[in-house]
Amino acid sequence: MPVKFGSAVLFVILKAYVVGLFQMNFSKNSEMVRWPIVMLGVAILFCVLSSLPGLTTTPKLWIDEGISIEIARNFSTDRVLDVKIAPDEYSGIPYLLQATGYTVTVPLSFAFSLFGHTPEVARGYMVLWLVAALVAIFFFVRKYFGETNAGLAVLLVA
Repeated sequence: MPVKFGSAVLFVILKAYVVGLFQMNFSKNSEMVRWPIVMLGVAILFCVLSSLPGLTTTPKLWIDEGISIEIARNFSTDRVLDVKIAPDEYSGIPYLLQATGYTVTVPLSFAFSLFGHTPEVARGYMVLWLVAALVAIFFFVRKYFGETNAGLAVLLVA
């Protein structure tokens, strides 16, 4: 129940915020707050806060995510980027099994080394990738379509 209530409250706050934004002056000469940057902050805050209550339960762990987590755990413990199929025996075809790539699993194995091998660490790491994607979208859209469109694009994606 608290998850649904919290999500509903965040949605109402975000909706009121966006409606208020369209009544603001977006001219570059105004002495106002840079609303697109604020929109980015709201989008990041919304994504992080809506992800935290069900971090390990929603959505359920899927096979592609499980394989990436297993490969990262094996690299953290045994220094082998592969899936274990038996004790001390690996598949030999990690490049066919992995959905993401080593740029995701190797840093995840480092996070496992620092914080332990738990689903919370894996999902928290993925939330960081979500935040990085929102920031990248913001700067890409800002470069080609302007700052206002960048803020709106990030709110749309979030």
